[in-house]
Amino acid sequence: MENLTDAARPLRIRLAEIAKNMSDDAINYPNSYAKIIFVGIAETAEQLWHDVQSLKSRLATIKVPYLNHDESNAILENGWRKSSLSSSEEQVKRATYISSGIGKVVHEIGQKTGYAAIDDETLQIKDEHIDTAIHDILDVNELDYEEILESAKNRNKTKTRVRNNVLYVMANSDEMSMTSQEVLKAVNELRKDSDLKISSISPALSKLKSMNVLTQETRNKWHYFDPMFKAYVREHRNELLDKDNEAQV
Repeated sequence: MENLTDAARPLRIRLAEIAKNMSDDAINYPNSYAKIIFVGIAETAEQLWHDVQSLKSRLATIKVPYLNHDESNAILENGWRKSSLSSSEEQVKRATYISSGIGKVVHEIGQKTGYAAIDDETLQIKDEHIDTAIHDILDVNELDYEEILESAKNRNKTKTRVRNNVLYVMANSDEMSMTSQEVLKAVNELRKDSDLKISSISPALSKLKSMNVLTQETRNKWHYFDPMFKAYVREHRNELLDKDNEAQV
């Protein structure tokens, strides 16, 4: 569903109408088990019932969990091995890291990397093959993401750049959501020589929320508004580090 842009609203309305009609018609069949499954980010799938209001009571949202580190590793390792492609542990770790637990991205990186290796007429995966795959996946939103990241960064060198630290630690975390306390702890570990309090990171969290970079699951739990933007920040994370942090992280 996230691939349907605003320009595709007529198609989205048609899909919603098909689902509604199918639900209405089910009463005519004593054993109607057929279902239509819409796959996508929850916020975009929910646009269906904004287009056709009566559909809301007929849909159930089922959350698909993000992949953990071991699951992503296994998908990449098994996929490449069964395709007779050789890879190093570091290459698998990098592809897993950038994938950020997003199943779709794990599969796309694995597939696109494999195609790049085969096109290069080699059965050995090279770093540049992974680079090509990552670029292809992120290129769709590259300009938008670059602008968002540039706006989100705090470039004022006269102040401690807490907002940059928050962006970094939340992108670097294997958890999709972090509490304010977890963010604070990770920021202090990143900065090494500081002991910031919650009051120091709260303005950064609020600002990033107002920019639709971060959002909240609950009052005290934060995550990236767009999971793909987290993957983008991971790929560009070093841009957020002060020079004195770079050697330490």
